[in-house]
Amino acid sequence: MSCAQIWRFEDWGGLPLGRIQGAALHRSGTAPVLGDLSVRELMVQALAGEPHPVGIYILFEGEQIMYAGKTHGRSLAERLITHLDSRTPTGTGWSMSCAAAAMVKQGLSPDRIAAVDRLMGMRVLWAHVPPPTNGRSHQQQIAVIENRLKWAGALDPALVSLKDRQRSHFRVGGYREVRQVTTIAGS
Repeated sequence: MSCAQIWRFEDWGGLPLGRIQGAALHRSGTAPVLGDLSVRELMVQALAGEPHPVGIYILFEGEQIMYAGKTHGRSLAERLITHLDSRTPTGTGWSMSCAAAAMVKQGLSPDRIAAVDRLMGMRVLWAHVPPPTNGRSHQQQIAVIENRLKWAGALDPALVSLKDRQRSHFRVGGYREVRQVTTIAGS
């Protein structure tokens, strides 16, 4: 069973935000294509007995980082599937973050079906985030790291809104952080 989709915390968590994009792009060279992953490979952390199979997933298209998102309440398999849903939300139903919808909205695909097909050809990395030792909840720690990584000075993922990527700071719960290239990604 392949584990090429897993980016161990020890390999990225200590990097400053200003270096994380280059490291992620380098690591993506061995990452599998999303559409080629089996369910077993998507669930490898849980199958290996990992007590905290949560973290950040990153989608790549060639040498561009397209998306970064978090898994803290759901598994990687569950989270990725929401991005591959080609349905258009109606009424007050679900409104989960959907990379396919973002691709259509930004003019990167003509429709959601074409967007899903394009997403299936992207490479995927899953960056593990271990439980924090700084007093935050695990869920809050993952949200903080996700907000750091979505910044233009870090991963700069194309499918995240320009406003979110350019914001100089963010808030998660009662925590506020000014984004800086020297901030350690996993701290």
